[in-house]
Amino acid sequence: MRSTVNATGEGVTLERVTEMDSRTGLITRNSKILRIHAGGLEKVSTTLLTVEPLAGGN
Repeated sequence: MRSTVNATGEGVTLERVTEMDSRTGLITRNSKILRIHAGGLEKVSTTLLTVEPLAGGN
């Protein structure tokens, strides 16, 4: 399952994407991109979280 949220305000945009395992209901990936526009400049902040099984199957 995948959920996407987009929000925009004056000079700011946010995109958040969350992916979940439909079998367990646990989040497997989450990303956030925040863009701020001010004075002709743009600052971009990206956060990415992924969850993967341990090596060896533990």
